[in-house]
Formats: sequence, C-alpha cells, structure tokens
Amino acid sequence: KWFDWQLGLFNGTGTEKGSFEDKNDRKDIIVNLKKKFSDFNIGVSYYGGQGVWQTFGGTFLPYVNKSRYGADLQYYFNNLTFKAEYFRGRGVDTAIAAWDQSDFVDGYYGQLAFNLTPANQLVGRYSSISTDPVNPKFGRINTWDLGLVHWLDDKSRVKLFYNLTNEEMH
Repeated sequence: KWFDWQLGLFNGTGTEKGSFEDKNDRKDIIVNLKKKFSDFNIGVSYYGGQGVWQTFGGTFLPYVNKSRYGADLQYYFNNLTFKAEYFRGRGVDTAIAAWDQSDFVDGYYGQLAFNLTPANQLVGRYSSISTDPVNPKFGRINTWDLGLVHWLDDKSRVKLFYNLTNEEMH
C-alpha cells in the first residue's frame, strides 16, 4: 500500500561459454523498493549473490561475493523531469584476472529533461563511474550527454545526442 516492491530469487550463473549449467548451489536475490508521491519518487535497490566469471568467459570463481546497492529518485514538475541514481557494487563478471573482487565500483548520474512537445524532449545528463574492472587502465570516467529525443509512438523513439567524455588514465 505504501511502497511498490519487487523481489527476485535467481538460480544459475549465466551463459558464459554457451554453458547453461549452474556452477554453484547459491541463489542470487534482487530487491527493489520504491515510494511514490504525487510528483516525486524515491527508491532503493539491492542485488546479492555469489560467483563471478573471470575475463571473457574464463574461469568461474564460485565464492566471490557479488553485491550491488543503489538509490534513485525522480521529480516531475510541469514539463521538467529530474532523475538521479547512485550505485555501488563489487564482484564484477568479466573483470580482468588481476582485479581485486573485493574492490568497490561506484557511479552516479543526474538527468534533466524538458518536454518541448508531447513528442519532443531536450535532455541533459551528467554521469560518473569509477575505475572499470574490465578495462582498469581507465580511472574515473565522467560524461556529459546533451540531446534531443523524438518519440515516434509510446514504445519507439529516435535520439540525437552529443557526448563529452573525460577519462582519467592510470
């Protein structure tokens, strides 16, 4: 009544190397809670499990803890929409073999959208993510996305965006 919620319990370890077998006896869990107000939503999410695949479908590491935490919000005011999200996690599939699986990755974004018409929207978005465990030669990556979205119907859209990226090198 007061929250929207989703709960998922999952078996299996993915489809790396075309194998659909379960490589451990653990289950992964996903939980999402969202509180909706008239023009404001706020939510939290959690994903937890065990076992990750090393680089490009290599060895399966069954006892690596995977955990992801997140928080998000949306605010709607007339023709403006503001969205933001923060996440933090560890235990990353396809990370390079030298990646310390206990290291955390984190990131966030903020997005402001203005509805010009019911079918056209201007969008500005800033995002930042910490070192990429799949390609750790890059440090934090910060990105500005500026664009126009045209909705063809309620399920299809065309996007035109300009992207400015700043990648820190290690």
